[in-house]
Amino acid sequence: MIEKQQEMLLDLAGEWTGILHEAVAKTKMHEMRKNIAETYFAWSGPTEKGSVAYFRIQGPTVIIEYAPQRLGGDATKHIHTIYRDPTNDYGLKWKP
Repeated sequence: MIEKQQEMLLDLAGEWTGILHEAVAKTKMHEMRKNIAETYFAWSGPTEKGSVAYFRIQGPTVIIEYAPQRLGGDATKHIHTIYRDPTNDYGLKWKP
C-alpha cells in the first residue's frame, strides 16, 4: 500500500481500537504502525456506498474482520466483527 492507503487503513483500524482504554488503544495503534508493511487489507463485495461487503485487516499483531450477515433481511443491520491480537491468543502473554 502507498502511504495514503496505509493511513486510511490505520484510521479504519482506529474504529476498533478506539473502544479500548486510551493507553491500550495507543499501544495497539503503535504496534500496527510499526508492522504496517506486513499488514494487509482484503475486501469482498461491491464498492458502492451503502452496499454490503466483507473486509479484513490482517497483520502480525492484529486481525480485524467486518462481516455483514444476511439473515432474511437487511444485511447492513446485522454485523459480525472481531478484533484479535494473534500474538496474545487466549491471553497467552498474561500467563504466569
